[in-house]
Amino acid sequence: MRILFTVLTVVLIASASEVFAQMTVSPTDATAIKETALNYIEGWYEGNAARMERALHPELAKRIVRTNSQNNQSRLDQMSAMTLVQNTRRGGGSQTPKEKQQKDVTILDVFENAASVKIVASNWIDYLHMAKFNGRWVIVNVLWELKPTTSDTVAAEQPVRRVEGQILTSTALPAVRLQFDDKFKYVGNQSFILYDNARVEQHFFVDADGQGRIRRLYWVQFEGYLPNNTETYNYKVTKTVNLGGLDFIAECVRQKYQGEFRSPWF
Repeated sequence: MRILFTVLTVVLIASASEVFAQMTVSPTDATAIKETALNYIEGWYEGNAARMERALHPELAKRIVRTNSQNNQSRLDQMSAMTLVQNTRRGGGSQTPKEKQQKDVTILDVFENAASVKIVASNWIDYLHMAKFNGRWVIVNVLWELKPTTSDTVAAEQPVRRVEGQILTSTALPAVRLQFDDKFKYVGNQSFILYDNARVEQHFFVDADGQGRIRRLYWVQFEGYLPNNTETYNYKVTKTVNLGGLDFIAECVRQKYQGEFRSPWF
């Protein structure tokens, strides 16, 4: 009994020390940490790139683990600060209905110049690592996870097109059959829900050299609003093509580049 009592005492002391460490954050730091978190999540909902950029360290990495339900294999997807700011500038989550713009911020822990913060958003949860950098709290890492999906959302995330050899076939929206040159190798697809509003399905055909470096790339993207969304796209229309009886915006860009690739659309 004496040994048991000693162990329990040590545990209680350790627990008390941890609570004390969490409570030492100053009101000024607590306010600044929450402001950074709100710049991040509200900036996203507002499509406000300046607020988003203000919240991030330039070397931020935002990551999520995605697991293929068919083979149970996981991959780690990563987004940089630049990509996150660009996506926000394109509109971010501005099309998320106001009543769904959840932004619950909880400061989990603070020690010296490091903080851990949780954000519960519309259909995902973010765990933020913040640092006090040059006197200002910024986000340096984000690990996020989607909330449990409904049966409708799960169905929406499954690819509905198929690829056989060099041919990609879509049976609806639009009904189209695309054939690619033999020099292009099909390397895979991904499907996801975009901004809680639209379903995206992407397929990739790549022409690479002997060292695996991409020379040319076909990125085929099918995108459409979910059944519970009545919004319409407001893209600027310069040219359209008719596929399967439906009109689509068409845009083609050819670009030479050296070094890091930058999308011509951003």
